[in-house]
Amino acid sequence: MPVLDSLQTSFEFGELSPRLLARIDLPAYRKGLKTQENSYTYLHGGATKRRGSLFIGELRNSSQRARPIPYTFDETNQFLLIFNDGRIEFIKDGAFIETSPGVRYSITSPYTESQLADIRYTQPGNTMFLAHKAHHPQQLSRISDTNWVLANIPFIYNAVSDVTFSNAFITFKLINGSVKFVKDQEFTVTTVAGVIGVISGPTGGVSPGNGQIAAVARMPGPAVTETWTIKCTFASDSRQEWSVIGSVSGAASAYWRIGNYPQSVASYDQRLYFGGSPQYPQHVWGSGAGDFLNMTVGNRENDGVILQILSNDHAAIQHLVGARNIMPMTTSTEFSLSGINNSSVSGIASNSVKDHTRHGSSAVRPIRIGREVVFAQRDGKKLRAISYSVTEDANVAPDITIFAEHMSRAGTFTDMTFAAAPDYIAWIVRSDGQLLSLTLARDYETTAWARHTTDGLFESVASLPGAGVDDVYFVVKRTINGVEKRYVEMFDYEDVDTIYSDCSVYYAGTPIATVPGFDHLVGKTLSIVADGVVHPPRTVNEDGEIELQRPASTVLAGLPFTMTLEMLHPEFGDANATSQGKRVMITDVIVRFFESVAAKVNGVEVLPRSLSDGLDSAPDPFTGDKKINGASGWSSPHNILIQSDNPTPLTVLGVIVRGAVN
Repeated sequence: MPVLDSLQTSFEFGELSPRLLARIDLPAYRKGLKTQENSYTYLHGGATKRRGSLFIGELRNSSQRARPIPYTFDETNQFLLIFNDGRIEFIKDGAFIETSPGVRYSITSPYTESQLADIRYTQPGNTMFLAHKAHHPQQLSRISDTNWVLANIPFIYNAVSDVTFSNAFITFKLINGSVKFVKDQEFTVTTVAGVIGVISGPTGGVSPGNGQIAAVARMPGPAVTETWTIKCTFASDSRQEWSVIGSVSGAASAYWRIGNYPQSVASYDQRLYFGGSPQYPQHVWGSGAGDFLNMTVGNRENDGVILQILSNDHAAIQHLVGARNIMPMTTSTEFSLSGINNSSVSGIASNSVKDHTRHGSSAVRPIRIGREVVFAQRDGKKLRAISYSVTEDANVAPDITIFAEHMSRAGTFTDMTFAAAPDYIAWIVRSDGQLLSLTLARDYETTAWARHTTDGLFESVASLPGAGVDDVYFVVKRTINGVEKRYVEMFDYEDVDTIYSDCSVYYAGTPIATVPGFDHLVGKTLSIVADGVVHPPRTVNEDGEIELQRPASTVLAGLPFTMTLEMLHPEFGDANATSQGKRVMITDVIVRFFESVAAKVNGVEVLPRSLSDGLDSAPDPFTGDKKINGASGWSSPHNILIQSDNPTPLTVLGVIVRGAVN
């Protein structure tokens, strides 16, 4: 009986759906896995153990959820904003910013715990703009590391002569007469019990003199008495601008007031855009070009814009995303907004709103990966990637969970971020607390999903550009001594002393046997690497310490996790002469490793320490092939497991399964 080989050269399709277990005709079958846990796929095709996480600190209020939001000031000043318990705290370079030892710097936040997931934000330049339908749009500015200001955006929203002015409170038009208006002239409009009453203002010269205020109407609302002051702030031969201030409603904002603020925001092509308030769910408001705070709609190309999508339904705008165009994404449809012939949006000319795809968006903030915008479909069960198709002259949004639809069976996608360096990974949080990774690279035909677990629940995720790599942060809920705690943690991508355990602490200094610093893990049993050598597990005592067998000068310790790669049932033939359904004897499994320290294949240790490795020194990482003889007897199907439960690196580049078919 001939010996046959089944070669798997990569894992570029990651963990496949059980619904594909018979699809040996697909390339994905020969480049996928039945299980990929605590590992992700490189762009090159190999599968590597994920890094462990460093403990940054506990939330100010562990009983409430938190929202991490990234803020980039410049190349050397990157901050993570932690919204929690009505405050914002700040992380820089992997540590909370403090005003004095043990005292964190924080500022007040208007957002409640239930509102955190629905905050939308954008950061053009050094100012961040935030939107939520229950709050006036906010702007966040950094003056120094310990001086941040969060305040209502001070919009400029003027009336322009010969253009109808309309907001949530009043509508009118100013008409020039034979004499031009001049700066500081004023009109006043008084409403009595909700009815337009007295209108006064400049009328000098022969009627109509300077001009008049016409078509005045009060927008629906409480029948109260108000006085509106309409004051000329700019005057030229061709244009006059007027500020509009009401005695009850304050400075006017276009269409917005308490209970009716926009819920999305984006910056694109020199404009700041807002979209979708409760009363106007399909409206888009854009600032003046190059003038983010000026929302004046007028008669110039660079003036602000207001438009309504006018789709076949009344689905609300969930997100505004800048890509090839500005994209309003509603709960039913994905649109694009542009000027004529795909040009920039205009303040006076007609603009184009096109209906491209009809999938609908969930509340999860979309991310950019390469040329694509990746978003969670309305039900939170699928991810789609929008990109422009030249052949169709439209945006298309294929389902990128099609080969891994099981990834959302146990929950919905609730948060995600993208880290370009070092490994080009999207990290996605699921509602049941599991973390997912997605390696998506269309140029290399890679769409690899994997699952990641920890002793706790992942709740949210964010990433920041770091020094050479992107820093990926998490909020994780863990149970410590029977008490629920929420911690901020960060994946460790250091080239030296890399951590492969979670919620970890790193000690470096004078050799010690009693290592402190584990108060956050009291009662937990930790995996340990001491002076580069794997140390037997230790349990954290009530003083937050672990006791080593001998003193060590470097100690890495944290919660253990296991990496698992489970191969699909090997195929030794093809679709016309398949080995599926037949009895197969696996004679050998050959695993090609890269810079790996410890691994097991079906429970058999295959990377033992060599004779040249001293017991008190770290073993050299192994690169090459390891053969496991007599892997199994006659059976069908076969489960081949490659695992690592040590806090050490493991990368698998490929696997050869050798066997005979009966």
